[in-house]
Amino acid sequence: MRLNNLIHNVLVELSVVLMLFVSGVPLWSQQAKTAIPREDYKHWYRLSTTKLSETGEWVGFTKHYDEQEDTLVIQHTRNQKSYSFAAASLNGFISPNEVLIHRDSISERYNLKTGKTYALSDKAQLVEDMPKGWYAYYYKNIKQLLIRGAAKIDSLSIDGVLNYEYAPAARAFLITRQVDSSRVLELISLDGLQKAVPVQDLKGYKLIETSWQESGARLAYTLIPEIEDSPVVAFGKLAVYDLKTQEHRWLPQGLVMEKFKGYQLKLEWQNPLELDIDGSKVVFSYRRQPLLQSDEIPEIWHSTDPYLGPVMRYRMEGANLHRVALWDLVTHEITAVTDERFTEVVCDPQLNYAVVYDPSSYRPSALHKPPVDLYLKNLKTGKIQLLETAYTGHKLDIVFSPQGRYLAYPRKGHVILYDLFEQKDELPVPWIATGQADLETSNLVAWYQDEAAVLLQGKYDLWELKLKSKKLTALTQGRTSGIVHKLIKPSRDWMPKRKDALFVEMSQEYPEGYAVIEPGKEQKLITFGTDYLKWPKVSADSKTLIYSSEAYDRPPALEVFHLGDAKSQRIFQSNSQYQEYELPRQECIHYTNTKGDSLKGILRYPVGYDPDKRYPMVVYVYEKQSHTFNHYTNPGLYPHGGFNSTNLVNRGYFVLHPDITYQSGEPAFSATDCILAGTQKALQQVDAIDPKRLGLIGHSFGGFETGFTITQTDLFATAVAGSGIYDNASFYLYIQDEGDPAYFQYEENQLRIPQNLFLDYQGYLDNSALYHTSTMNTPLLLWSGKDDHHVDFNQTLDFYMGLKRLQKPVTMLLYAGMHHSAYKHFQQIDLCLKVEHWLDHYLKGVPAESWVK
Repeated sequence: MRLNNLIHNVLVELSVVLMLFVSGVPLWSQQAKTAIPREDYKHWYRLSTTKLSETGEWVGFTKHYDEQEDTLVIQHTRNQKSYSFAAASLNGFISPNEVLIHRDSISERYNLKTGKTYALSDKAQLVEDMPKGWYAYYYKNIKQLLIRGAAKIDSLSIDGVLNYEYAPAARAFLITRQVDSSRVLELISLDGLQKAVPVQDLKGYKLIETSWQESGARLAYTLIPEIEDSPVVAFGKLAVYDLKTQEHRWLPQGLVMEKFKGYQLKLEWQNPLELDIDGSKVVFSYRRQPLLQSDEIPEIWHSTDPYLGPVMRYRMEGANLHRVALWDLVTHEITAVTDERFTEVVCDPQLNYAVVYDPSSYRPSALHKPPVDLYLKNLKTGKIQLLETAYTGHKLDIVFSPQGRYLAYPRKGHVILYDLFEQKDELPVPWIATGQADLETSNLVAWYQDEAAVLLQGKYDLWELKLKSKKLTALTQGRTSGIVHKLIKPSRDWMPKRKDALFVEMSQEYPEGYAVIEPGKEQKLITFGTDYLKWPKVSADSKTLIYSSEAYDRPPALEVFHLGDAKSQRIFQSNSQYQEYELPRQECIHYTNTKGDSLKGILRYPVGYDPDKRYPMVVYVYEKQSHTFNHYTNPGLYPHGGFNSTNLVNRGYFVLHPDITYQSGEPAFSATDCILAGTQKALQQVDAIDPKRLGLIGHSFGGFETGFTITQTDLFATAVAGSGIYDNASFYLYIQDEGDPAYFQYEENQLRIPQNLFLDYQGYLDNSALYHTSTMNTPLLLWSGKDDHHVDFNQTLDFYMGLKRLQKPVTMLLYAGMHHSAYKHFQQIDLCLKVEHWLDHYLKGVPAESWVK
């Protein structure tokens, strides 16, 4: 409760400060400063963190410029010591005080303690996860692996290395090496560094995949023929190698010929090669080789097909999909884990059980991701039992505990847990958290390494569940404050130890913060306020948190917190030149639409604002935006959608970002209602906004909203709409992103018309800008990429043709090679300059360039 009271007091103080600022009371005196001119945009850069040292003492980050070389900075997190490297990138930390950086075609070792540099002979790749006191790097161009230990004798340079892999559990490298005309697989142990152990002469084969036993005692690997398009299809070879005895166990060729004729071993990222914990079983993926090809002329599409035509032709009724099998090294038995029906699988680490399902069981469906039925398969007996009907979660949410005892997955917001050690002939009774409202919307975020407990993320709080006693403990108290607490993990697969501190992110609509929970201690607040916080990173030892903070009038800064510190410290402020210019001013406006919904918007003032003058205003629309109040926007000519609010306020515009809420079945009318309400409120609140010089702009869904709104009102002097949807009936039947039917966007997603086209045809037409073309009088700039497969550029073309036919004021820009947004620099700058000139012409009276009629 003390933490919640502290947060409340912080919020009250911040609210008072914000109210004073918005009401015009100066918080500090400033000298007169100027707006940011276009020629200075190039000095701004984007900040991105790259790597944090294991103990959190150093952080590497990059300054990304639009018009000059990027700069790498390596900064100490406890003092102001830092190093900058132009046109360089950080490959990794060799030791706590030494890094490997890349410059052009070479690499350099840099000592952060002494500042000394050692140039390597070529570009090198640092090997990760080496033990303390060791480092290694690989020269790809000259095919050399260099290994160094603390002692002078622990040094080895190996030539002819084609590829490598380091296994921390085995303390060994597996390398493929060129020896004369042959390629060989070898092991190099850190405990016997001078002796390379031959594993296998590859003899016309190539290594595809490896998997190490958890203890590092055994290695599984797969080989396939070097020439893949041979007329004789070879399955390949699967072996398990014992590092101690140096003996192989090969998948018998008799079994290969019996069970895998016409197939070949394949690398499959969702179901990789995997040895069980004991090293006695291995699962592997394989696929038909070559793939079956459809000889249908013409193509045949059926309404009953579970997938659209291109996917059906690839799947060939499942025959072309990868399959998974298990090989028992003790019995030499092969067990089919997947089959023609159950093509998807998640295996437990012991390889005793697998969850399997048929992804097409509820297809065809209007849903983007239809549910599936989950089955538990006993890999010893082959018995399959129905586990869950109509599962709607993601495959990655189906997880087994580290030792394979527990199975967990989400069910309608709850986490379901099975103890598989209790299974006999029937499924054990699952555990579901009851009596805790916060866990009615929850997910599993981490297993403890000892498998004694698990961390659950509730609607507001982080919980610890002890698996044997089923005791639930709330580690945070967000339920009482309305603040959401979310676990920050050092890595996606991180599993904490009992001694590890847990860092959590705290958020509500505006303020965000961080806190830390140390074992046996109360939650400690690190920071909380109105700044926008992002990019939290936790060091590998779980003792340091680094993050970025920003405000609408301050660019991102890096902040760091170490366990034991009283509070976080700011270690780097990006774009410090921002203080040389007039700081931006903005406020939150409150308004109500015709349905009575209370809404908010962000109103940004022009730099150099004089209340006695009149200014144009541009209204930028896209769903809700008030949560971005404290997002900082660099000035620049390279936005993805042609719009940059900082550019505009520095060029004498007000900019309004209104929130929009939607009535089901009326997305376009809802948007227009909220846009007009927000615009009218800004006009009422600030006399300096000229009602005759208003512009409207939006991209994608914002383009949809913009295009429709100007068919309903003449309030705006001009508008810009990019990559929008203007004909709902046509887009409903579009195949989006070359594979997905677009109708799910209406019935369950952003476009918010729940009835299908044929039940609400008039509603689709009524909410389409194209069918209101005759009432559009606003000069409109349309733009789209001709390679846009997300929203077909023909939507833009059709709207243009309709407006042209009726001789409405419209200009269209079509960019060859552009997708849904502008990602190439020449597209970005051209679009940005054209959009800003269009606004200048219609809202400031600037003479039109030749492309504007």
